[in-house]
Amino acid sequence: MKNFTTENLILLSPDKNFAQPLLDYYVRNKDFFERFDPIREDNFYSIENMTKILEAEIAAENEKKGYRFYVFSKKDPDKIIGFVGLNNIVYGCFFIVLYQLQT
Repeated sequence: MKNFTTENLILLSPDKNFAQPLLDYYVRNKDFFERFDPIREDNFYSIENMTKILEAEIAAENEKKGYRFYVFSKKDPDKIIGFVGLNNIVYGCFFIVLYQLQT
């Protein structure tokens, strides 16, 4: 598990043990997220679904395709207060080839 700390915060990579804190986070912020997120079915708000989300995030990290870090306050280290995600990571060099058309 990767982790980063600051004076006030702890950032942790996904862990299946986060299912209940993640569910609590989504339920606690449901009204706020409804303005931005897709419409959620009732089964979204379940331990089983949170476990699936965490498993997918762990797989993405293992495959080096994406990273999510859950933010915890050092004052309340059992409560998720946010998350940061890096997605669609592509390794290798990128180059742009410019073609000049001759007329």
